[in-house]
Amino acid sequence: KKNRKQEAVDDDGDLQFSVSQVHRHLKQAGGDDFHDVLGGAPVYMTAVLEQLTKEILTAAGNASRQQSSGDGGGDSGGGGRKSVIDYTHIQQGVAGDDALRPLWSQFEQQQQR
Repeated sequence: KKNRKQEAVDDDGDLQFSVSQVHRHLKQAGGDDFHDVLGGAPVYMTAVLEQLTKEILTAAGNASRQQSSGDGGGDSGGGGRKSVIDYTHIQQGVAGDDALRPLWSQFEQQQQR
């Protein structure tokens, strides 16, 4: 029989990211002062990470498609050609999104430290 805390971690709905891994990382990040992670926190955090990833990849995919259609070469039909997303596409996509831009600037500041 599972307790309520375990049920909350196991009941992750349709999430693609691993709730148990997020739970483990939350516990590790908190150190010795953070032994008990509330049951819903890992599920909520996983959903937030998944949605943020979706938003970033959508913006980057749009930037990649715009760049490949604007470079004047290759496939004019747009049919079977796949877009490749690289770091510059992520930067361009996020720069064009009002909601993601402030988060991305904080991320880049952390990377420079």
